[in-house]
Amino acid sequence: MKVRVRLEKNHTNHHGTQAKGQPWNEQTVHGWKLRCVDLLQQIKEREKSNPEGGKTRARWYKRFILYFPSGSWWNLDVTLR
Repeated sequence: MKVRVRLEKNHTNHHGTQAKGQPWNEQTVHGWKLRCVDLLQQIKEREKSNPEGGKTRARWYKRFILYFPSGSWWNLDVTLR
């Protein structure tokens, strides 16, 4: 089993404050906020729509996002293979 970790900083975000599943409301997230996103589910859905494409070896893939009051954010991607 392999663990892969990647840390990135972004100066602005376009994630929005809309409810889950709704289209982007063109608002930027401001203030202290922590969010966890399951990226493996999105990858699996993409693989189903393209049966000839490659398959992921990841067993667990999460993105942890920390928003700052300025609108900037850090994300930490953790993948287990």
